[in-house]
Amino acid sequence: MTHRPHLHGHACCTALIISMQPDERLPPHTARIGQACYKCFKAEAGANLRKCSTCLRVAYCSVDCQKADWARHKAICKAFDALEKMPFPLVECPDTANLDVDKTNELVQARTELEITSYRLHLQRALTTSEKNLVGWEPKCMACGRTDRDLRREAARNNSPRCLLIPCSDCRMTFYCCTAHQEAIQGLHTSTVPPDVQSQCQINQAIRADIWFADIIAGGGLGPFIWAPERTKGSWSSVRDLGWMDEFAADFQGHGLPETIPLEPWIRGASVALSMPMSILWALEMLNGVDEGWTRKSTLTIHIMGAHELEISNGQIFEEILHRLPEVTTLDLILCDPQISQVTSSLGPGKVMDMETCPECQSKRRKRLHHHYSETYHGFMRGHGATLPRPDLAVAFNSGASEMSTSSWQETMEYLVQNRIPSLFTAYNQEEARGEAELLTQAGAQLVFGPGKNPWGSIKMTSEPMKVSGFYAANEWIAGTFGG
Repeated sequence: MTHRPHLHGHACCTALIISMQPDERLPPHTARIGQACYKCFKAEAGANLRKCSTCLRVAYCSVDCQKADWARHKAICKAFDALEKMPFPLVECPDTANLDVDKTNELVQARTELEITSYRLHLQRALTTSEKNLVGWEPKCMACGRTDRDLRREAARNNSPRCLLIPCSDCRMTFYCCTAHQEAIQGLHTSTVPPDVQSQCQINQAIRADIWFADIIAGGGLGPFIWAPERTKGSWSSVRDLGWMDEFAADFQGHGLPETIPLEPWIRGASVALSMPMSILWALEMLNGVDEGWTRKSTLTIHIMGAHELEISNGQIFEEILHRLPEVTTLDLILCDPQISQVTSSLGPGKVMDMETCPECQSKRRKRLHHHYSETYHGFMRGHGATLPRPDLAVAFNSGASEMSTSSWQETMEYLVQNRIPSLFTAYNQEEARGEAELLTQAGAQLVFGPGKNPWGSIKMTSEPMKVSGFYAANEWIAGTFGG
């Protein structure tokens, strides 16, 4: 599956926390679909974009940008060109519009996997992340899966004028190969399909606004946007019936944002990292029911399984748990993953780190402790669990357990169930949540909730790669909560 990016960067404790990793920024979705310069990311509204004359896949705003990007683009450009010159397509697309979008997604995914294999053979190496993103998010007709490359090949075969994919006039991120296919399937694009509360077109427009917002932040040399509230709550209050806009709009406005500036892109951006502590609080409330004793504990212990870039780089965000639980004086976080040393190579495994907290928490001597262990969670607990306090919650964010390292995750799930450890598993999308829920059930878990939409999943959406429909977001779905 095409790589899903994580946020990078270290966060310090300020009202607006912004990490600085400008060299690591990948081309945004608009650049992947030829609507922004692939080098500087300038959008088409302010740029005279011209396609690369060889592959016709990426666009540039100037000769200077094209020359500056050639070293990176050269290899995949030639691979694109070689595939287009093949005498036949790897997979034929249907002539008639297919109103079963799932079937089209299956065709597109199978075809894209074949293309990735073809490119790998041509390059004699694995594709880079940016190259995989170009392949995975190549524009395709929503009704049949055709690409611009298919239309060029068909025009040459039929000796007919060349045609290009037609973008939706509203979002410009969904495409059609002809007006007949557009008319046939446009209703699916503009209508709401449960469990979504917005149409594909509306979500695409929000994604475009988020890219614009990211460009503004990055344009100031500020890197990815990461935000944590400075305020602390005077007492615990339920998070079960709250929503992102209602709960956090006042926090943003309290830091001087003019009322004329739309808050939605800010809150969507903040929700990526902030969904982690909010999901933890929601799960603790769900699993403990009417018993609020956990909100008054001196030390709250959270184990994070499969911890990687999102959890490590945004560690400061977990202070929101302290900010909402004023009677908790210490938040003890244990983060485990066999590859954790790749993210935190400067930190010794198992080392206890007394992390910097906000001025108010410092004045009250409240602590946030981090421990990092380069082990599977079940391996770590078998070796150290007897000497440690029982966790209030073990959580796996976006584990992908149903898609990778399944046998290892199954062993962890069985350990959690056998030892009655309160647990939470989240997923990027419905498909992954259902797969993980099945694994949890097979391990003996009796799910209190799941699979289902996470009320505190991130609301910053990304379109699914290798598909013509579908979206994902960090922690968007709950695979399951159980135990205790």
